[in-house]
Amino acid sequence: MRAQEARADRAGGDGRARVRPATERGTTADRLLALQRAAGNAAVTRAVQGEQHRHSSAGPVVQRAVWTFNGSTRTHNVVGQDSGLWYDDTGRTRTSADLRVDPASVHHGDKYDDVTRQLHSSGSVAFSRRGTIPDAAYPGRETRTRKAVVEAQQKMAAALALLDSAGASPNGPLLRALKSAFPVFQTATSQQIGQFLPRIGKVLRRVQAGLNSQGAQIALVGQTSPLDLGARGAGDAGVAGWVGPSGQDLLARLNPNHMKSEDLPPMDSGRSGPINLREEGEVAWYVIHEATHRFAGTLDYQYSSYEHELHEDTAQGALAAVLDPADAAGQEAEMLGRRVARDPDTYTGRNETARPQRQQNWYAMGRRALMNADSYAHFVMTATGSPVPRS
Repeated sequence: MRAQEARADRAGGDGRARVRPATERGTTADRLLALQRAAGNAAVTRAVQGEQHRHSSAGPVVQRAVWTFNGSTRTHNVVGQDSGLWYDDTGRTRTSADLRVDPASVHHGDKYDDVTRQLHSSGSVAFSRRGTIPDAAYPGRETRTRKAVVEAQQKMAAALALLDSAGASPNGPLLRALKSAFPVFQTATSQQIGQFLPRIGKVLRRVQAGLNSQGAQIALVGQTSPLDLGARGAGDAGVAGWVGPSGQDLLARLNPNHMKSEDLPPMDSGRSGPINLREEGEVAWYVIHEATHRFAGTLDYQYSSYEHELHEDTAQGALAAVLDPADAAGQEAEMLGRRVARDPDTYTGRNETARPQRQQNWYAMGRRALMNADSYAHFVMTATGSPVPRS
């Protein structure tokens, strides 16, 4: 995975998202998919069972399969091109007709869930180049990004199933993910948090619909021209992606304190154009993050402290094995003491990029987190199997 360890301020949500070096990133997309199969898919299965057997103390086990389309199995014969094959993890195969999926709408790497009957596809996304990308490199980048779109779609569906099954009082892993991604919930009861689940679900559903619409566009960014004013700063170290601002965003910036307001921006932000991604941004986290800008009007109030805190957890665990127990306990208490919700009035009004202010700002967002792009990426990934920083 990725995190937002060293990124530039986006000035209202359309600047340049930054990533850490590859050696410091979290789990890979393949590992995240494995985690989802182990945790997220099981959670969705429970949600489906709960919906089907709401009044039953026990129900039959749902035999779940997620099928992946292999575009290379499409072959030409005397009547044209056949529909190709879908594979599950055990090597079984199905045709598009078996799954009742329109073969014209599928793309290599698409996934079909036979429990929820959902197709997770990149087929609606129109890809383009922004700047110069070597011809030999472009196909691999598009394939990787399509895989990230499918993973994002799959994980958002799993997260929405968890939200829908939670009712008015989320608990367990879902509650942990909500409190980690939206720090304002740390001081709220489960019932109080439940009142906000429809809003969180609405943002994710807007993103799902947007990525499945014919207007969905992703521009893969290479070496950009100085004449491309919309890509200024795209070549800076660590830049991962951005979405162009709306007219409303530009007007809001005339007020230098607009980000300090706790009045949430509208979801109909008026943004248009493509999601721009550099190589660092071709993973599910960034697809979700940027798509919430594009389709739900989120801003960058603050990038997540996610990866930094995971590294802290690992380091603290190693220190605890060699330090005096009292010293280790004191250091752990100090570390966890930095991960508590802060007074929203201490929020600085900008997206901080340097520690410790960035971490402090994350916990001071208050209700702004409900329209913070990284909060949604953080929530979806942790709700579907990625590790949650300790608290």
